[in-house]
This record gives sequence, C-alpha cells and structure tokens, in this order.
Amino acid sequence: MLLVGTRQGLVDLDTGDALVEGHTVTALAPGPKGWLALLDRQVLVRLEDEEVVTVDQLPTGDGQSLGVLADGTAVVG
Repeated sequence: MLLVGTRQGLVDLDTGDALVEGHTVTALAPGPKGWLALLDRQVLVRLEDEEVVTVDQLPTGDGQSLGVLADGTAVVG
C-alpha cells in the first residue's frame, strides 16, 4: 500500500482507490494495527483493510504531527 495524503483526501496509489475524500490529510503514520491518519488537523482515523475507522477527535483543530508507539498508542502533537 503506497499512500498519498493531499488537501483533497487520501489515495492508495497501488490500487488507485480514494480512501478518504473531502478532508485534508495533515499527517500519516504506520502502526502495528495499520496506518493512522490525522485529518483536518483534528480527526484521527485508522485504515483497516481499506476501511477508514474513526479512532478519536481532538477538541480543537490544532494537531500538526502524528506518531505511533510500539503498543499502537497514537501521539498527536
């Protein structure tokens, strides 16, 4: 899976599938349970078998970076 995040969404270049549309991809990070993405500086999602699952949401849209610890915990800065 080769992912590209843009201001318009998230695309898997291997398949050409648009996984997320209409949202800005702020950050991407690989994790033990799949890729995580921060959308619109606020919404944290996980990609599970090409399905996008919302994990959490920040109270304000000020997230800028994303990291994933070895146990799968997401850290947003």
